[in-house]
Amino acid sequence: SFMLSCHFLCSSFPQLSEKYGPVFTIHLGPQKIVVLYGYDVVKEALVDQGEEFSGRGILPLIKKLFRGTGMSLV
Repeated sequence: SFMLSCHFLCSSFPQLSEKYGPVFTIHLGPQKIVVLYGYDVVKEALVDQGEEFSGRGILPLIKKLFRGTGMSLV
């Protein structure tokens, strides 16, 4: 069985953002997850364009994966 940890997943974000930019997509099974990596892009999405990003649901797998890590999921 494959065990995915937040630490493993999150530790790859810096390399992925260097290769693909601060906004990229990862696939967890059939789900596509858009990752915003870095202060500027997160601020733009959540503060400057907060209305457009509000109301998005959180996948149960992602919620469980990041529980207790101190990371925010929005």
